[in-house]
Formats: sequence, C-alpha cells, structure tokens
Amino acid sequence: MQGPEAHRGEAAGNAEPLDLLIRGGLVVTMNARREVYAPGYVAVRDGRIAAVGRDGECPYPPGSAAELLEGADRIVLPGFVNAHDHLLGAFARGLGADRAVAVTVPEAEERVGARIRGALDEEAAYAAARLSLLELQLSGVTTTADSQPALAGREENADGTLRAIRDSGARALWTRASLNRTGYVARGQHDSLERALPELDRLADRWSSDRVEIGAEAQALHRVEEGLLRGLAGWAEERGVHFAMHLSYSEEAARHALERFGRPLLLLLEEWGVLGPRFLGYHPVWLSAEEIDAAARSGAGLAYCPVDNMLIACGVAPVERLLAAGCRLGLGVDQPNDGHSVFELMKLAVLIQRITHLDASLGSPEQALELATLGGARALHRERELGSLEAGKAADLVVIDARRPALAPFTGRLSNLVYAATPADVEHVFVAGEAVVRAGRHALWDAEEVVREANRAMRATLRRAGLPPELGPYTSWPLS
Repeated sequence: MQGPEAHRGEAAGNAEPLDLLIRGGLVVTMNARREVYAPGYVAVRDGRIAAVGRDGECPYPPGSAAELLEGADRIVLPGFVNAHDHLLGAFARGLGADRAVAVTVPEAEERVGARIRGALDEEAAYAAARLSLLELQLSGVTTTADSQPALAGREENADGTLRAIRDSGARALWTRASLNRTGYVARGQHDSLERALPELDRLADRWSSDRVEIGAEAQALHRVEEGLLRGLAGWAEERGVHFAMHLSYSEEAARHALERFGRPLLLLLEEWGVLGPRFLGYHPVWLSAEEIDAAARSGAGLAYCPVDNMLIACGVAPVERLLAAGCRLGLGVDQPNDGHSVFELMKLAVLIQRITHLDASLGSPEQALELATLGGARALHRERELGSLEAGKAADLVVIDARRPALAPFTGRLSNLVYAATPADVEHVFVAGEAVVRAGRHALWDAEEVVREANRAMRATLRRAGLPPELGPYTSWPLS
C-alpha cells in the first residue's frame, strides 16, 4: 500500500469489530518513510494489522475492539526477527563454547560439547529449545531462524525442537543442518543424502504450518561434501523453501573454499546455482567485494551475528559495505552467545563497527532497529508479511514500557531502546495478534517450570554422555 493515506489501512466507517486496538503509544512503524507516530495507534483484526496511524486520526472508538490496550508511556514496535540461532545451544552455554571454531576439528577437540550433542534425546531437545525460545520471546522476538545439526540416530531431536517452536507460538524458519566431513560430530552420526531427503520430507509434512517453514541446510562448506550440498539445495528448490549455510565466518573458512575449489565461497555457490532469493547465509564476515556483489544481485539473505563473532574472535562483518551494496542483512543472536537478548545484540552491532574502524560515525540506533526488524524480515525474504507496522501485514508487535528508567528521559527514547534498554523493559509481545508475552511474563509457559525442566533434562543428558551430572563450568578457579 502506497501514498500518504496508506497508514489508515481501511475506511473509517468500517464497523467490523477489531481484535486488538493499541492507542496513545509511540508507534515506530519501520514503513518505507520510517514514520514514527507520537502518539499513534495500531488496529488488529484476524491476525493482521487493519490500520496504523496518528492517534488523533484513529477512527475506532474504544468499544470497537475486543481488547483495548492503552499505549500511553509505551513504545510499539514490529516484532524482532532473529535471523540465526541454534536453539539447542542453550545446553552448551557455560561449557567453554567461547573458543575459536576451527575448520579442521580433531575428534578429541570439543569432546565435552560433542558428547553432549550426541547424547541429546527428543525430550532434552524440547527442554533446551523451550529455554531458548522463552528468552527470545521475553526479549521481543516474534520470528526466529533455527539451525539444528542433523545427527544420524537422533532424528527425533528435530521433533522435540519443532514441538517447542509450535508450543511457543513463535514464527520460525527451521533448517536441518547436514554434516558429513567433520570431526565436529561423531563420525557415526554423519548425515547422507539418502538419509536427509526422506527425513526432510517427513519433517516438512509433519511440522510445516503458516508459522513454521522447514528448510534444508549444508552446515558449512568445510563440513559437507559437494554432492550432499547440491542434493540438499535441489530439495529446497523443489519444495520452494530456504536453503541455508554458515559462510566464511573466519579467515580459515574463507581460505578453505579457495584451496578446495579455487573459488571464493559465494562465487562458488552462485556458479552452482545455489545462491538466490531463498538462500540464507550466516556470518558474512570474510567476504570479498565480488562476493558481496554476488549476494546483493542474487537476493540472498544474510545474518549478521556480532555477539557470537566477538565471543569466538573470528572477525567483524563489513556492515556498511553490505548495506551499501543492497544486501538483505538482518541480525542473528546465534550460539555461542550465552544469551538471547536482542537489545544486547542491537547495541553491540553498532559498537563493534565503531571500535573496529575507529569511526564513531558508523551505525546508529535507527540502523540497529532496522536490522532487528525489517532487516531480519528481508534476510528471511518475508518483508511483505513481517518487519514493519503497516496495514495488511502480520500483527507481530512488541510493546515496550517507556516508564522504565532505561527509557528516560523521553527525549532519547529511540536511542535508549538500543543503547540502554533490556528484555526487562518488554511488556507485551504479540504474534499474529495473539499474546505470547503479557505484562513481562510468558503467556503460554510457566517460566519457572521451563527452567526446572531444562535443568532436569541437562542432568539426564550428562548422564547419558557419561559425564558428571553436576559438571561445572570451564574455570580455573577451584570448585568445592
């Protein structure tokens, strides 16, 4: 919808009742003009935004909605889009995952992490995914992309994760990440095309919905053989779904493509017909200018994961060059990260650029908010449905309590959202107009029960892995 009247969305005389009406808040639309209404209103019907605009022009009386939410001293935003994550990574935090991830992984390296991954079962996957999703949603995330390693003999783990996604009410792109040339997982758990394709069919038929997309993934070029990669990409193309990969997150990973195939990674993928408008690449860090151009012209989505990249010290994505080229760039929490705060993610997305280039003019709060909302939607090729508050789009909303100390004084509220706010300032979260967070509490789950079950499942996983059930953190301090 275009033009100066677009924000109204529908005729003022439309008497059909609304499901939700939010009035009086600071409404950050992220529309094409990046309009901010102070105060504004958002009207929701049948899971979609019916209208959005200035509060003084709101055509709906209070009694026209099943629920009226007074937005005074609130900030209303599009739901945050997390463009990359590993939900099962919740069970790896605190265990020394903040180490560089090498291309060549000996069997003995990351022994504890590999044993834990190999010992997860469906219920543990459900518990770990619920824990991650709880944190994400309390942080204002309404859509997440999840990459899950495919382990032979542990196929049911995917069902555990996808059950948690369904139960959370979130939107998700979930990709089954195949590996078959690495010590990152036990060799007996390596994937194959003969196993992957039927399993992808099964998962897509069982779990695909209007909120969940099942995609394929070759976990990384250095962890898959060419035949498996091409076969997975072909399945995704045939199904019309996403194909995903970890890109050159380190200088070593970038060299691998050149040494093995004689071409930079993204140019190789373009040559193979893999790079395109349903491709999602994580960690666009070590890319040549030619690769950046290839990503832009292909319409590929890219996930920028600054906290993870800082944690494992692998490099800094060239954000300004990617955006200048017109790339579809969003933000990803990722794991290792040891947290699921989008607010931390937005702040560090700006600050790491500035300190890396010693240039305080790089980035801005507005850029960070865009990457976390519309940018993420574009990276997932869902910008027609998600990422901004516009009539006809999905009613995925975040309501921030602007009375909180971090949001004061009012003169800097948009900047404060990025540089000072935390998940504790999130008041309500709606997906398709349905509340998943109410008054700072998850509307569908008991948070204490989620944490209790995650701890129980972690202890059971450690026992199956032959590790002490009270395995301590990686620390040089004496434990007693």
